[in-house]
Amino acid sequence: MVAPRIIPNVPPPMLPDVTPQPPRVDARSVARGYQYSQSQPGEPVIESSEEPAPEDIHELDSIENDEAHSSSLGSDPNAPPRFNRPPNRASTIHSQEFLTPEVMAIMLSLEAPYQSLYYPLTRMMRQWRLIRSVKRSGYFDMSLIPPGGLVVCCPSCPRPEINLPEDWELDPMARLLYASMLAVDGNFHLSRNNKGPGSHSDRPFTGDWGFWAIQSEFDAYQAAVKGLKVNEKDVPKCHNFKAGDPTRSGGGTGTVVGGSVLVSCSRHIFIQPNGVTDLQKGEKFVEVDPAVASVVRAQHPGQRQVHSYDVACKYGIHFQKRTTMDFEGGPLIKPEQFPKDIQFLVPAWHILGHVDECLTRYHFRYTPLVGRTAGEGVETIWSTLNGYQYSTREMGHGHRRDTLTDAMNHFNWTKTRKEARRLYYAYFDAVSEYQRKENALQEIEEDLPPEYLARLKSESATRGPEQFLSTTIQAPSKTQILCAIRDAEDAEAQRTHVAGSHSEAMFISNAIDLADLQYQVCVKQQEVEPNPGGDGQRRAFLLMEERLRNRVGEHFETLLRVCPKLQEADLIRGQPPTTQTRYLPSDFTPGDRAKYKLEKVAEKEAQIQVAEAHDALRRLRNALGLKGLLLQNKKQHVRGYENTSKAKTSVLNAEKGIRRQAEAYRRAWFALNRLEVPLGPETAAGDLRVLLDDDIVPLRDFSDERRYLGASEGIPWIWRLFSVDGAEREAEEGVIGTVNSWNNEVVRLAWLHAQATRDRWWEETRLLKEELRRVGASFSYREAEWSSVAEASQVDKEKETRVTCGVKAYAFRQAAVYRYLASDAHWRYDDATKPYKPKSFPQVFEGRAK
Repeated sequence: MVAPRIIPNVPPPMLPDVTPQPPRVDARSVARGYQYSQSQPGEPVIESSEEPAPEDIHELDSIENDEAHSSSLGSDPNAPPRFNRPPNRASTIHSQEFLTPEVMAIMLSLEAPYQSLYYPLTRMMRQWRLIRSVKRSGYFDMSLIPPGGLVVCCPSCPRPEINLPEDWELDPMARLLYASMLAVDGNFHLSRNNKGPGSHSDRPFTGDWGFWAIQSEFDAYQAAVKGLKVNEKDVPKCHNFKAGDPTRSGGGTGTVVGGSVLVSCSRHIFIQPNGVTDLQKGEKFVEVDPAVASVVRAQHPGQRQVHSYDVACKYGIHFQKRTTMDFEGGPLIKPEQFPKDIQFLVPAWHILGHVDECLTRYHFRYTPLVGRTAGEGVETIWSTLNGYQYSTREMGHGHRRDTLTDAMNHFNWTKTRKEARRLYYAYFDAVSEYQRKENALQEIEEDLPPEYLARLKSESATRGPEQFLSTTIQAPSKTQILCAIRDAEDAEAQRTHVAGSHSEAMFISNAIDLADLQYQVCVKQQEVEPNPGGDGQRRAFLLMEERLRNRVGEHFETLLRVCPKLQEADLIRGQPPTTQTRYLPSDFTPGDRAKYKLEKVAEKEAQIQVAEAHDALRRLRNALGLKGLLLQNKKQHVRGYENTSKAKTSVLNAEKGIRRQAEAYRRAWFALNRLEVPLGPETAAGDLRVLLDDDIVPLRDFSDERRYLGASEGIPWIWRLFSVDGAEREAEEGVIGTVNSWNNEVVRLAWLHAQATRDRWWEETRLLKEELRRVGASFSYREAEWSSVAEASQVDKEKETRVTCGVKAYAFRQAAVYRYLASDAHWRYDDATKPYKPKSFPQVFEGRAK
């Protein structure tokens, strides 16, 4: 038998070797550094290491006043005192820091050894936390505390008989307004080393009253499923995620707790009662189920429940089977308690790491009646709780849970105080954002022909969530792309050949082609000048320049035949061929056009320039599509330096074609402006606009081959503009047909995403307004609870004790706190809903909500 360790009854070596005496404390030095000195032989004195300033005499009083001021309820004179409780620093500092000079002096006067007082001090801290939590919960009889009774609950979540109307189940919008939206997430920072006597000896003082799931249920469920074998075929693979895979495990050595998993409300980020469990090794569903089941049981079975989890695509498949399984301790959820309407989704950021099937089925943005819920807010809880990881991982089982329970309660209370204000401003932001998305959708729909838009709406109503993915289109090969470019060049050469007819329309068409040839010669000249030694390029440039000079001469001969009055005008014909003015009606002022009888020719030029503008836009879109195909081919198939150089040359040639078509459109647009042709969505010319460089971008905004995640308002107008002939045109084949198919597909996706975004923001406005109402109702309910406690503590004066007086005073104070919170929330709700109601909401959701 090992003899007990004998500790000598002497002062610790860190303290001065003196006889213990009652200390003399200098109050002015409390806020400064401390050191021991001898003012008289044998008498320990606490004094400042610096010379105290005269104003330090009031330093303690000022600190107390500052704390009282920081804990008051803002600038409202009617606010109850010490409403804003200061943060609980006891959870973040080490116990030895409680050893102030006063405590140390008391220890010196005791007969007990100094080292034996540390563990009683930590135990006293845990007891103090428990007593404080019980007092704040209002359960002064601890035998009446239910599971999760010490938790500060979310005031915004829907809770029947507390903040919901009596007939809430009959509301046609109940699936949207009264749905419980919850989030599940695991964290491996809050681990615990193998310290202390273990969970059987060191039990938490809070028991099942706090955030952890009921321990008896957890242990019974673990024992029931321990011997069950899992068929790997029943484990769906979505990018082989490690979470939830029972065949894989993780965790470091020397740890008995590898992390924690918690359940919070996904919209308001409040940790739920009995919604936390500890993970042993890895993130197995068998350890997640008790926390989720505890929270599911707390909801009304008739409420719609939406759960978000990083691996919801796997977790939700057999959730009902696992939680309703009958074992020795009974099922986690009784069949009659299981919700009638439950849905599992993946948070908005994590969904991008899943496969396409998950993207359509589990994306918040594609799911109706969820608002703008993202499901990622649970991550912000870990940013706060992870600050406790270094202290709690060295604690025992019960001490760690008591400390984290206190920290979680403080986290919930901090959000409770600010919840009404947060929802108030979020509602106005949602209303303005909804109006902006509504305008963006209308802008897209105005650019689409009515027949095409009607077809999109009918297809969207009949298709499921898979419609948000792009239809797979087979991309052409590089050879097909190059052949298409060559055929386009041959057709362009044939189109620009001078015709023998001298009609006004043919003259204007040839003049437009002459301007395009002038642009090509200018570009060729810029390529040749930096490289004068290239004989082949120089020869080709000279031939092109000679052809341009001949075309200019033929143009002026035809000009004088079509417009004989121009012989009286002083036309300048000696300009360089690349800058020679063509003297079309658009080059003259309205007065000169009347003087030289050019009105009829100007009308024909306007019609031809409108067609040229739309053709240039179509050729520009095709050129951008060809560039996108070349880049895709280069990325997927081209390897090696030589092949890469050739691919880059092909891309550069495609960029030249893009710049050429953009310049052709700009010439046509400026000609229409000089001819004063009306432009706009309601005009015959169409909604032609100024073409900016930012508009000339390829419409291949896919995160991969089949996903479209671009913002609807970011699509350039050139892709939303159909020709004046409408969307119906002859189907094209080959590469151009593929480009057009891609372009039409992205236009469809743009409209579809714009509509879904508009719908989610409309739902968000309805949800925020309802949540703001529920906050006020929850605070009023808590006020009534505390008022009833205060009334119940009323006793005869002869029977009054310090305890009954304290209970009554504290209950009145808590009632005043919630009365103030309720009045503030009610005022914000009235102010938000009456004068700032959105002008119109879509009616389509009335049917969906049913």
